[in-house]
Amino acid sequence: GRFLGSFSDFCEFSVTEAPQLTSIGFGRVGQQEKQRWISCCFFYCSRLFLKGLPRIETVKIGDYSFYHTSSVLFRDLPKLLLLIVGSGCFFRSLRSKGRLVLQDLPSLVAFSSLEQSFACINSLTIKSKRAQINLKNRCSSDQAKG
Repeated sequence: GRFLGSFSDFCEFSVTEAPQLTSIGFGRVGQQEKQRWISCCFFYCSRLFLKGLPRIETVKIGDYSFYHTSSVLFRDLPKLLLLIVGSGCFFRSLRSKGRLVLQDLPSLVAFSSLEQSFACINSLTIKSKRAQINLKNRCSSDQAKG
């Protein structure tokens, strides 16, 4: 296969306070079976933050993008409807245990991911004004040793 590695060596990607932004996408989702192109955007990036985006409705993360990302925050996205994550995203952490936070996403109706994504995420927090859910991976290698 061929690799599209846009911004592959960046260490952080953050978008905040962009009031006119309605969608954001990185690479192609669902192309793994064709093996012509694999996205690999922000491949070595360790942190992804999207926050304070009042009009964003769609976020698409292409296959193998943010592969080494261990800290992911989606916060204050009041109109976000769709969060789509391709294969192999957030798969391997180079530095620390992974954490995914979804906070104040009142309009979210679909959150989907393809195979092999979120393997490095050991902690998932979903927060809203009405509730908070914290999940920790009980199968991590650290806990298996103890």
